[in-house]
Amino acid sequence: MFNFLKNFFMKNLVLFFAFFMMVFVSSCDSRKEIREPLSGTSEYQTYYFSDQPNLIGVKKGDKKVIIPNEYQNISYMGDNFVCKNKDGYHLISKGNTILLSTEAPFEYNVTENYYMSKQKDGRVFVYLPENGNTIVSDFECFVIDSLNNLCVFKNKKYGIINKEGSKLILPKHEALRIINGKYIALDAKKDGTSIYNEEKEINWKNVKITAYSPSGKVEKNAPSIKEVQKHF
Repeated sequence: MFNFLKNFFMKNLVLFFAFFMMVFVSSCDSRKEIREPLSGTSEYQTYYFSDQPNLIGVKKGDKKVIIPNEYQNISYMGDNFVCKNKDGYHLISKGNTILLSTEAPFEYNVTENYYMSKQKDGRVFVYLPENGNTIVSDFECFVIDSLNNLCVFKNKKYGIINKEGSKLILPKHEALRIINGKYIALDAKKDGTSIYNEEKEINWKNVKITAYSPSGKVEKNAPSIKEVQKHF
């Protein structure tokens, strides 16, 4: 009787184990990796698993994981990735280094080669790939000029900052140009007026000129109005 029970138990144990392995293998086979193209690049693809379709990452080739599948959305901008998860938006390099994290989406300026993210509180984050610096300000617009600084715009006034974020020329001028390697600023002679007339043309009779060096220092000798007019 004992031998009978022993044999019955062993046979059923083997059957149970075989059934368990079959279910386990079947469940493993059902977890498939899915690859999809990533807009803007043919070198990288997004990937996710069938049992976690809301968590995506980035791969290069068949095996190399560039960014683990931890994000809800990924886009390719410039030469980096912008990834979104519950904590916000993250600018991530190809080496999976987080360059900048913000609460708002990123925009990439192709011409000027910088990333910008405008926050709800009015702050603007600008990341410069050239030197890895992040500039935090409340300026509305950034343009990299020929002196390798950034022309900024705020409240309809122009100024200059450098690529470390230091203010060289406060945004207080109605017009700003580079002439002969110097910054030339135009403002109205009369307080409360504008250099522009109703047709949005410059009224040169109401213009005063300030010249700045590339580092933002006021120059003693500003060019004449006739000389400046040639560049407008």
